[in-house]
Amino acid sequence: MIARVPFIMTMFLFIAACSGPGEPSSGDQEGGPFLRCALTHDDGVKESFKLPPLVVKRDGYELEVRGIERGVVVLGLLAGINEPNPTTMENLTFFLKRFKAAGVQAVVVAGGVGLLKDEMEGILGELAKAPVPVFISPGAQESLDVFRESIKKAGKKSPQLIDMTVVRRVRMGHISLISLPGYHNAFYLEARERGCSYEPGDLADVASLAKSDRTTVLVSASPPLGKGVHSVDRGRGGVNIGDTALEKMMAGARIRFGLFGHVYESGGQATQKDGKTPAAQGVWHDTLYLQAGAVEAVPLTLVEGGSSVGMAHVVELSGNRGRFRTIFATGSQGRK
Repeated sequence: MIARVPFIMTMFLFIAACSGPGEPSSGDQEGGPFLRCALTHDDGVKESFKLPPLVVKRDGYELEVRGIERGVVVLGLLAGINEPNPTTMENLTFFLKRFKAAGVQAVVVAGGVGLLKDEMEGILGELAKAPVPVFISPGAQESLDVFRESIKKAGKKSPQLIDMTVVRRVRMGHISLISLPGYHNAFYLEARERGCSYEPGDLADVASLAKSDRTTVLVSASPPLGKGVHSVDRGRGGVNIGDTALEKMMAGARIRFGLFGHVYESGGQATQKDGKTPAAQGVWHDTLYLQAGAVEAVPLTLVEGGSSVGMAHVVELSGNRGRFRTIFATGSQGRK
């Protein structure tokens, strides 16, 4: 897992209040304060816009993408962009082009879109070049204030940038995309008291968003606790560092698929829902948990061997099955 030490906090603390549905509840975990951003809140806003051939309609925390047939839904998965340095932005541009060539119908970002305002604005500006909806859920890095304000500002010109702390469930084709924003361990919040986390009790609210008539996909920077070396939460220290409460919730919920971030060194690793049985890429699976890894161009040794200087994934969902393939930036050695 790669995380920067919090710094220059005064550059964003001038933002006094969150935009969006109002000030989120606060909590305390591991001795530190944080903002709870995983509470489902209906702000009553109704709006719509067109991304031909798609029409996007929002009603409070619900959003529907119309124009996608109930066949195969194709998603592009990103995480860990972190800083808009030139090489990382080249990676992001490359991945967005590959997504377009793959027929991606929406882009999903599982955390890592910058800590400071200028970082986030640069990253959102590049993401806005995608001609499809971009669903962004914050993780351990973001200041919730800066995140909401930046997406609101960028959204005036690029409405396809969707704040997944406000929109919590997306219907597109035969799937429901549900967000779990924030990170489970407040110790890792880079924005400290303006960071975004959740409590175990918030997970029942998340589970209630899953519906039996749709294939549900959870998007979260926070992975569930896995088992063994192949899991999506396997850290460099040879331990699984995911969330126990999230693992228990997902085991009993109608959630077959999960797209996760934050633990970059296990990028590209995937298991079935048991959290231990490997799920090979290019193969259809009845359940699938996938670790996004990082877009950023920072050399990274992967826990199962190989290396990465940036990765992304194309995820396909057909009925109750899913499969994925990983795209590496030039210079990566991939997974062994």
